[in-house]
Amino acid sequence: AMFQLTQGEVPETADFDEACKSEFGPDARVADWTYDLKAQGKESVELMINDLGIIPTFNEKYYFVSNEGSKYYEGGRVYFFENHGGSPPSNWLVHDQLGDITLGSWFGTGQVLCAV
Repeated sequence: AMFQLTQGEVPETADFDEACKSEFGPDARVADWTYDLKAQGKESVELMINDLGIIPTFNEKYYFVSNEGSKYYEGGRVYFFENHGGSPPSNWLVHDQLGDITLGSWFGTGQVLCAV
C-alpha cells in the first residue's frame, strides 16, 4: 500500500474512511497500525514519515489510524500516532511503538493517514 495524509484536519469524530475516499478516490481507506504499518516494518515506516514530512512533535499532532481494524481504544478515545523520535512523552498511554512513531489514543483534530 501507498500512504498519503489528508490535506485538511478532521476531528476524531469524523468518518476516516470517508475522509480518505473524498481526497484519494473510492479505493482509499484509513491506514491500520497493525495490518499496514507494522506489517511493512520499521524501515518502510521511516521512509514513509520522511516522505510525508511527519517531523518529531510532542503532544501537538494527531495522525489518525485504525488499530487491528478498530478506530477506538475505549471510551471514545481514537487511535492516532505521533513522531516522538522513539521517546514518547511521559503523559502518553503508549499502545505501541514502531521506530520513531508512537501509537496513542485521545480526542483531538488531525490528519488521517490513508492507504491509497
